[in-house]
Amino acid sequence: MLDLIIYLKYNMFENIICQYLINIFAIKK
Repeated sequence: MLDLIIYLKYNMFENIICQYLINIFAIKK
């Protein structure tokens, strides 16, 4: 169960980073 929570938190963090990078590239265009 703890592994699942860590996995979900990591995925959420990764998604935030992806959204941040996408926003940077979108602004630069």
